[in-house]
Order: sequence, then C-alpha cells, then structure tokens
Amino acid sequence: MVKETWTIIRLINWTTDFFKSKNIPTPRLDAELLLSHLLNLNRIELYLKFDYVLKRKELEEFRELVIRRAKREPIAYITGHKEFWSLDFIVTEDVLVPRPETEVLVEETLKIFKESRQPVNGCRVLEIGTGSGAVAISLAKELPMVSIVASDNSRKALKVAKQNAAKFAMGNNFDLVLGDLFAPFRNENGFCDVIISNPPYVPQGDFLKLSPEIKDFEPQDALNGGKDGLQVFRKIIPDASKYIKKNGYLLLEVGDNQAKRVVRLIEETGLFCKSCIIKDLGGKDRVVKTQKSIEINSGN
Repeated sequence: MVKETWTIIRLINWTTDFFKSKNIPTPRLDAELLLSHLLNLNRIELYLKFDYVLKRKELEEFRELVIRRAKREPIAYITGHKEFWSLDFIVTEDVLVPRPETEVLVEETLKIFKESRQPVNGCRVLEIGTGSGAVAISLAKELPMVSIVASDNSRKALKVAKQNAAKFAMGNNFDLVLGDLFAPFRNENGFCDVIISNPPYVPQGDFLKLSPEIKDFEPQDALNGGKDGLQVFRKIIPDASKYIKKNGYLLLEVGDNQAKRVVRLIEETGLFCKSCIIKDLGGKDRVVKTQKSIEINSGN
C-alpha cells in the first residue's frame, strides 16, 4: 500500500476546498494562515517550500486547527495572535479581535498631536475599554513622549493587555488600569489631552445577525451596546468633558449608521464643539471626533 503524502501546496488546496464547502468567507487565506502558524513560516515561505512533506504529527495538529476553523472559531483565537498597526498582538477569547478599521482611532489621534503647535511632551491620552491593548500600545509606540493610560472593566481583558504591554516592552509612558469607564479617575479632573474609546455598539436586535465568528466566540460584553447600540456612548459623552483639558479631544469609534446620532448626543450636552465624522478605508463612518468647548469648561 502506497503511503499518501501531503505537501504544503496540496494541503493548502485541499483545505481551501474544504473551507469553501463550509462557507468560510476567506478559505485560501485561512488555510495559509493556519499552516503558517503550525509550521512557523510566513505565507511567502509556504510557497517557497511548497513541496515540503508534512510529518504525521504535523498533519494531526493541522487537522485539529482545521476542525476549529470549520466550526467558525476566529483565526486569531486559534493562532493566539492578530496583526494591528503592523504589530503582532496576543489575542484570546477574553478580548475582541483587533480590526483594521479601528486603526482609524490611532490615525486620528496621531493627527491631533502632529497638527498641534504645542509641545507634546507630558501630554496624556486615556483609552476607555482597551481590550487587548492594541490601540493604546500602538499609540505608545508612535508617541514615546506622551503618557498613555488604558483602562478596562474586565480583569481577563486587562491580563491580555498586560501580556501585550510586556511583549512590546512598554515603558514609563504606558499604564493599565482596572475599572469601569471613568470610575478609576473620578478625582483627576482635566488630566487628559485626548480621550479615545471603541465602546460596545452593537444593537441588541442586530446581535443574532452577526457572523458566527463574532456572535459565537467574541466576548458579548464588549459588543452589546444595548437596545439601540448607544447605551455606553450616553455614559461616556457627558462625563468625558470633566477629564479633558481645554482644547482637548474626544474620539469614539462607531458602528454602521451611528455617527450622526452620536454627534447629536454630543451636541445635546453643550460641552463640545467642532464635531466631525471620519470614514474608514471602506468608506464607512467610523470615528466621531469632537473638541471640548472652551467656553463651557473654562475652569479646567
């Protein structure tokens, strides 16, 4: 009996076809990512070594990975990492998978400091709901002279963020805090130049419409935005002004068809001015940026 051989290219092709039969959205990419993870090769190296024959143990391990993906478990949870802002972050089921569109939060925050005529040394950025720490750590890497504080109300999520902070050797300009929204900072009025957040914004009625990767695996507390998706925005927006310095900014990631409603929530407080909506690379409204109203908050 001839022993069947499985080369890298044959396995990629077979797995791609199998994932297609399971309606996996990106079948070939996922096959490549799983095999890259297993063999500790990048995707280009897979094709440079296309005729490599996998060992029996490698095939058994790969089979387990394929079964997990066929059940729609996200690739990031299977491999334990996800790229964001060209950095490779540790990811577990205790945090949301970092998404490319969230990089807009990083981009817009960097623009604020780039366009500022004031020295950035000693400035502070606060991220509410940091999850894996991807946004805050990316900013800390880009802004070594700025103090970055990131909070989360989940101990499990904060554990992942601490692992990433250690991985990227965060220095004295980076701090992680456990607590819900602004609770850990109630005695620190006007201490931030910028506050950013990617809060839960999925409306309850839309939750079951999400892909299995999201609704069946990602933490619901980090997704559920209440009846209309704006529950957490209503808590963040009126309180944020208290903690922002004059001329400071608030940046919020928003979901589909939410940007204009979030702008209205901001306007209703009378605490901010110059609100604008920034689109992501897909052309969707992704971030609402607003500046603290100096007239209303002249005391801070």
